[in-house]
Amino acid sequence: MDSLSPRKERILKAVVLEYVETAEPVGSGLIVERYDLGVGPATVRNELADIAERGYLEQPHTSSGRIPSDSGYRYYVDRLTDADYVETSSTVRDINNVEELLADTCRLLARVTQHVSVAATLRERSVTVRQVSLTSITPQRALMVVVFSNASVEDRLIESSQDLTAEDLARVAHVMTQASEGVKLKPLSRRSTPSNDDLKPSSQNLLSRAWRELRSLAKSKSEGKVISEGTAYLVNQPEFQRDYQALTEIVQALEDANVLQEAIEGPASSESGVAIGRENTADALKRLAVIAARFYIDGEDAGAIAVIGPTRMHYESTVPLVRQTARALTDALTRLSK
Repeated sequence: MDSLSPRKERILKAVVLEYVETAEPVGSGLIVERYDLGVGPATVRNELADIAERGYLEQPHTSSGRIPSDSGYRYYVDRLTDADYVETSSTVRDINNVEELLADTCRLLARVTQHVSVAATLRERSVTVRQVSLTSITPQRALMVVVFSNASVEDRLIESSQDLTAEDLARVAHVMTQASEGVKLKPLSRRSTPSNDDLKPSSQNLLSRAWRELRSLAKSKSEGKVISEGTAYLVNQPEFQRDYQALTEIVQALEDANVLQEAIEGPASSESGVAIGRENTADALKRLAVIAARFYIDGEDAGAIAVIGPTRMHYESTVPLVRQTARALTDALTRLSK
């Protein structure tokens, strides 16, 4: 990445800031009028042309001003923003359910930024079963509750038998916990039903049914969860109001959990936490920027949260906001896991 002189950097920053606000090309006259550069329009025009030759600006039409290119946004994010600056702040409410916590956080982040917000939990990695419990609901139904190491809790109704006592259910749950505790989800989804000769036939039947549900649950959870909020905000972006086809393709891509997982994984694992335009792998997202940060549970990687919007984005406030939200999620999820 070619370095720019201090004056060129100030001009590039001015173009980014103005274009983010208006979605209109920025001319030399506007820059001279609003920014104290100590030079006239002719000098600024020459500087704009030079910055464009270096690939940091584009000119949509010969008679129009300049707009930032993907490389220009990248230069701005990497070199011209203050990573410690936060224009606004968000808080994560004290919620006892992981999925509800992530959905609530995404709604808040989308509302604050006016962009799409996405949270994705890990597909497998270190998530394991912590405990299984069984409780009688009716004479023919038992409730299985499974607690996982990432603080998530899942429950399933299991067909039971009228002759099973609370003690019988506790024994079955104990067998299941012993056989599944500490086992990662993918291996658990393939593990055979544990055997125990001390269980009576009706308990063995319950164990088989409950274990089948546990395996199914492990399989679905090993794929991870993706939660998104705020897709409607894209409709209000000027660049997409003028290009309905692009908007349709983007919305369809944002409805694909696999696309979203891949879209936020790259930037969440990078030093800058940002993927801009053509840096995105999915073709439909190449007009967007993705700002992402990882969150953790008790020091273990648990997933990522992101904001997705047009490349014309308020990077200077959104980058630290996403990072701050990820830290707040880490604190809340770690508390839930205790």
